[in-house]
Amino acid sequence: MFCISDLPKGIPALRTQADAADAIAYAHLRLPGTKLHWFLIEWDGASTARALVLGSPTELDYVDLATLTSLRARLTFQLNNSPDEGGYRIAELPAFVQLDSTFKPTPISALRAQFAVAA
Repeated sequence: MFCISDLPKGIPALRTQADAADAIAYAHLRLPGTKLHWFLIEWDGASTARALVLGSPTELDYVDLATLTSLRARLTFQLNNSPDEGGYRIAELPAFVQLDSTFKPTPISALRAQFAVAA
C-alpha cells in the first residue's frame, strides 16, 4: 500500500506539461493482480495528479491519489496442498495500489510502446 507522502520529489506541478509533445511520467503506481497502472505526469502536491492511466480505457486523465490509497483488489490463488491426494484449495489475499520504487522518469510515448497502447 502506498502513501502519497512516498511519491518522489520533482513531479511537476499541474498543467506544466499540458502543452508538451511528449510528457514525462515521474512515478508509477500499479494494482497487483490487475492491468491497472498509473504513470504520474503532474501533481498538485496534495491529492490530485494527472496521469497516463493504463487499464480500460487507457487515457490521460486526472486521478485522485487519496482514492488510490484506499483502492483494493482481491488476488486469488489455487494451491496444491495435497498433491498425492489431488487436493487443491483456494487462497484469497487483498492487494493494494503499490508505488514502483524502481521507476525512472520516462516519456509517455515510451510507456505506450512498452505496454503496446495506441496513442
